[in-house]
Order: sequence, then C-alpha cells, then structure tokens
Amino acid sequence: MDAESGIFDYEVGLSSVPSGLMPDILQFSSTKSHPTFLTYHPNLGEGVEFYIVIKAINRASLITFELVGPVIVEVTPPEFDGEIIVALESDGLESSYLVARWDQDAFFDDDELDPLEDYQVAEKLKATHLLCHTCLYQR
Repeated sequence: MDAESGIFDYEVGLSSVPSGLMPDILQFSSTKSHPTFLTYHPNLGEGVEFYIVIKAINRASLITFELVGPVIVEVTPPEFDGEIIVALESDGLESSYLVARWDQDAFFDDDELDPLEDYQVAEKLKATHLLCHTCLYQR
C-alpha cells in the first residue's frame, strides 16, 4: 500500500472460508469512505462461523486485503449480577470524568469461553457511532 496516498475507501465482504479474496456469503460492499459498516444477512444465525474480509483502496488505486475471523454469531447478551457505582472524579487539573466501577465478576456470559474484558459506550441505543473503546483492567 502506498502510505502517501491515504485510504480512499473500504469495501467489506463476508466469507465462509478463510481465503477471503472472493467473499461467498456477502460480496464486497463499499463503505463509501465511512469508518463504519452495517449490514444484515438472513443466513447468519446463531452459531454460524464466518470471516470478515476488508479491502482497503488508496487514492493511487492500490488494494490491500485483511481477513478477520473466524467470527461466530452469538446473540445472548451477557448477564450482570452486582452493583455499579458511578462517581464524578477529577484529574486534579481542569478535567472531570464520569467513572463507573463494578466487581470484576459482575458481568458474565455462560456461552463465552473467555472472560468479558471490554465494553463500548454509545450515545444512544443501537447507535452505530460508538464512543472510544476502552479495555478493562484490574487495578
């Protein structure tokens, strides 16, 4: 990829196999230079495994592919058993932050093999614009 030309567009496809250059579930679809992609496919139900294929195209028309996966559709939400404590805290300078804390094992998902380690915050329910992604670390 030509680093000087910058990314012009992304195209996203879905594939049943990790080869990726010719997605067979969902053919490549342009994001129209947007940083997000939202789609629906009726054959991607619970437990289905697939790969996301991202094609980056720069202004010099050079193309790079990236394969993500396998992704497994899992529709059951995590459960919460505990208490969330929210407080306004200051950094000691000029900024204040709204901080939420809960016990490490308060969120759980019996369908997940790995522990829940991160979260995302959206400005409204089912929003496609998410605020900064934050990893959870134990202090």
